[in-house]
Amino acid sequence: MKPRFTSNSTPRVLAIIPNVGLLAGGNRVTLSGQGFAAPGLNVEFGGRPADCQTQNDWVLRCLVPGGEPGTVSVRVENTGMNVLLPDAYTYINLTASAALPNSGALAGGTFVRLYGDGFGGEMDVRLGEAPAVDLEILDSGRLTLRTPPGSEGPVSLTLIRDGAVVTLPDLFTYFEPYDNQDWTSGGGIDGAINVTVIDDVGRLEGAFVMLGIDPTTRYQGFTNPKGQITFSGPDVIGPFTVTAGKALYSAWSWVQVNAQNLTLKLSKPIDYPSTPPTCGDHPAIIRGTVSRIKDAYNYGNDLVKVTTTYGSTPMPDPGANAELINQGSYELRSRLGDMVVMAQAGFEGENGFVTHALGFYPFLSPIAGSERTCTLDGDCEDGEICYEFGEKTECNVSGTCCVSDETCNVEAGETCTQVVPDRACVKLYDGIDIVIDTPLSQEMEVILDDPPLSADPTLYGTLPDSTGAFIWYDFNSMGVYYIADVSAYGVPSVTAKMPKALPGGLFGSPFHIQTGAYVGWGQPESEVFLTGLVDTTQPVHAYPMLGTVQPLSPAQNGTLVTPLDFVFSVNKEPLPSAYIHRLYRQASSGSVLAWTIYTAGMVTSYSLPTFPEVAADARLLPGSYTWQMLGYYAPQAVYNKLNLRTLGNWRSRSVSSAAFTIPE
Repeated sequence: MKPRFTSNSTPRVLAIIPNVGLLAGGNRVTLSGQGFAAPGLNVEFGGRPADCQTQNDWVLRCLVPGGEPGTVSVRVENTGMNVLLPDAYTYINLTASAALPNSGALAGGTFVRLYGDGFGGEMDVRLGEAPAVDLEILDSGRLTLRTPPGSEGPVSLTLIRDGAVVTLPDLFTYFEPYDNQDWTSGGGIDGAINVTVIDDVGRLEGAFVMLGIDPTTRYQGFTNPKGQITFSGPDVIGPFTVTAGKALYSAWSWVQVNAQNLTLKLSKPIDYPSTPPTCGDHPAIIRGTVSRIKDAYNYGNDLVKVTTTYGSTPMPDPGANAELINQGSYELRSRLGDMVVMAQAGFEGENGFVTHALGFYPFLSPIAGSERTCTLDGDCEDGEICYEFGEKTECNVSGTCCVSDETCNVEAGETCTQVVPDRACVKLYDGIDIVIDTPLSQEMEVILDDPPLSADPTLYGTLPDSTGAFIWYDFNSMGVYYIADVSAYGVPSVTAKMPKALPGGLFGSPFHIQTGAYVGWGQPESEVFLTGLVDTTQPVHAYPMLGTVQPLSPAQNGTLVTPLDFVFSVNKEPLPSAYIHRLYRQASSGSVLAWTIYTAGMVTSYSLPTFPEVAADARLLPGSYTWQMLGYYAPQAVYNKLNLRTLGNWRSRSVSSAAFTIPE
């Protein structure tokens, strides 16, 4: 007997897909079941009629009418059925009212709390065109997510739930956290840290970055092609130690910093290629006479040296005729560019030349000559002379300047043996006459305010024992002139011989002083930088004097082992705005920067992380190191909003160092 198959032809509704929609309605849903082909179709959502089309006996498609928030019944009627589905469709007010935070860095990864309504079910969120990640629905009015990478500016935020789509403009904004001057910025850390890693060229991709010193932290990763990474979460609350490193680069750490946007700079040792010497530009020639106005220091047999202010171009050999006795004609081989030509009258002392009177010729701007090889002045252009600077050594075939055979083309058979006269057409500036009329008759005292001095011989090398001052005039585009370099032992002041006033067009030009307490002229030291001074008749007070640093762990010639802990003491207040610590590894090629560490001025101990295995090639290598400790005080500098230009314009600083070893 053949089996007999039967079908259940009872009209019914099995499913409504999707069963969630917006209050405005207008979305299309599909009803599946049986019996839809009968005439007299009527479909209602919560008592409101829907516009429906029968596809076949099993499929019905409807445009949902508008409704009120909540779940409603759906009724399907025709001549063959009258089916009521209770709680079959839900109207939602799908919206977002606030995103906290409402902005995040371009790298993405910002942890965001989204507040609104209608959250639930199968839900996605998009920022612009990119889907959010780590989406978690807390309840119908709250969810959390992490942002995808984005482009700078506001983006739309799109909510998608069970087919319902709502797009909200400008609810979230992406920003560029990198600022090439403010390397800590953005206010206190409250949920996110945005890191940009750079090197000497630009943004650095693939640098390893981590929060804290625990190598197992979940807040670690590698920078994207823009050199950026964001760490974000409800537990990312400042301050933090933030570190970056990469193989073949130095590392960088901000210690206990409380700023949302950070820049870290890694340096790669550069092997500068050796280049063969070139003849280069020859200096200009300046000629004139030096005359004297009688002063208390003019003994009639002073040594007079003619020179120029220092500028951006090197100072050449002035030549034998740039020195004379008392007065007379001179000839100077001069650098190029804006300058002041000066005649210094004085004598050779135990520590170098002692100047006691000056003469000035300002506002001269020598330029390069044609550099044409010549024999006579007639070979040169107007205003030039054929000047012989002595002899030069050349490769015997190509004529390239050289110092050894290695700088010649050995394959071409060249040797560095050809010695020829060094004659060239250069500019001549004649009639540059100088009157020595400015005696250094004013004794100006530089008083150090509470310097960290010690006369205890048992502390030699650990505390400064002498004071000094280095003084120079600033003639703007015409360069600078170093006028005094004085020192004293065991006393908080030094005295420098200065002019009462500068003559003529130089009147009112400022001078600067770098003064401090030193071990001899070495470290540890505490210095003050005073700028824009003009009055030499009054004492100059140098303040504040920072304390010097004494390393405790690792101590001088000590050993550093894991954990990488650094401890030091400071012998006096005030405290610096920030400390910059640098670790230098001693290599066969010389001293190599291994780590840069920034700390706030009140921090006297810190720990560095040991990089995890994924970044093991960035760890410190065994060997000998120097720990350099620099404290900088700049009145406007704030550690958590640190502008490098502001810190660079420091008023006071302290410098100390210690040697240590990392064992195998």
